[in-house]
Amino acid sequence: MLGRTMVLEPIHCPDCDGIDVIKHGTTSAGKQRYRCQNPECSRSSFIREYSYQGYLPHVKQQISDMAINGSAEVCLENHSSGHLPWDSRYRSCAGH
Repeated sequence: MLGRTMVLEPIHCPDCDGIDVIKHGTTSAGKQRYRCQNPECSRSSFIREYSYQGYLPHVKQQISDMAINGSAEVCLENHSSGHLPWDSRYRSCAGH
């Protein structure tokens, strides 16, 4: 019988890239949650594969950039209905 070797892949924190990461429960969808233990890292917890893309760091940055640059304001100014003009299917301003 052949012996088997288990290879453990370290989990890296998406903010500090450190490997001092522990398991931190599961999400309501059953995905494993992790916590970075680096005291200098501001990340409280994360999962490896997000279902909702808005939680991804690069998407959050894009949303912040759009807010700072006024993309959302321009969209809201062009609609007077009082309803949010965002079309979530296309992640853009509806009608533009």
